[in-house]
Amino acid sequence: DYVSVGIMTLSPFDQMKTASTIGGFNAAIKNNPPAMSQYITVGSNPFTGFFYALEGSSQPLLSHVAFTVASKLTSAFFNAASGWLGWKNKQEEEPVQKQKPKVEPATPLPVRQVF
Repeated sequence: DYVSVGIMTLSPFDQMKTASTIGGFNAAIKNNPPAMSQYITVGSNPFTGFFYALEGSSQPLLSHVAFTVASKLTSAFFNAASGWLGWKNKQEEEPVQKQKPKVEPATPLPVRQVF
């Protein structure tokens, strides 16, 4: 069994430790710590394992988050206003059939710590 702890950012010490574990003695350390997903597993061998998956990018800037939220709110407002003011087309659109989500192949995660 496993549980996802979620996305976490590292402290400077953890960032240096992770960079040296992944890249070795001559690892380069970035200015912005990468975001990582942490998974805790429980099984028979090993009993408990801690896995870390790098997300490949740093946390989004607050301006990007604010722009995305504003875009979603504007879109929702105009959709609601078009229905109220009669801008909506008289013809109802056909319901779109839901497609099955694409499942990516499993990615092996090397275990970092084991108890």
